[in-house]
Amino acid sequence: MKLQNNGFTLLELLVVLTIIGMLASIVIASISEAREKGRIAKAQAELNQLSIAMELLFNDTGYYPSGEPNVTTVCARTIATNEIRASYPRAGLVSNGQSWTTWNGPYIRIGDDPWGTPYFFDSDYECSPEVLGCNGINDNGQLISSVIISCGPNRDLTGSDASGNLQCDSDSDNIVFRICRNGY
Repeated sequence: MKLQNNGFTLLELLVVLTIIGMLASIVIASISEAREKGRIAKAQAELNQLSIAMELLFNDTGYYPSGEPNVTTVCARTIATNEIRASYPRAGLVSNGQSWTTWNGPYIRIGDDPWGTPYFFDSDYECSPEVLGCNGINDNGQLISSVIISCGPNRDLTGSDASGNLQCDSDSDNIVFRICRNGY
């Protein structure tokens, strides 16, 4: 009489479970990478929307969020307190913090970037080639870019302005929308 072997051995089960575990870790890593790429794309789209809102503000009031009357002065501004949160009233995009008589906003409903940090306007940002949105430009401390900025995935808000307000620290994972460069 011959016995039939209808089951799996413990070793076979362990091999199958190991293979399933390895496949699951690969899938989870791919999903995490896709999520991060999605957050970056969302931040880029929101930066573009902020630039449009900034132009709408200018068309109505004659001023940019920095309070400057034209893009030339926005691009020439290099003082310590030039960083402005996009959501603050004095930026003029969500409320009329400057008491402009021709303000017709709000121009945008904007919260924080996909990583939970605010967007900023910065008229003396130093672009470097690895920063997304700088398009390979290296300011090298000479020609400074005016940008709208997201602190990026590392959420680095360790910088501060002269008033002690937190701002994005310049590093390679920032995401920017370049408005112009000083001198151009």
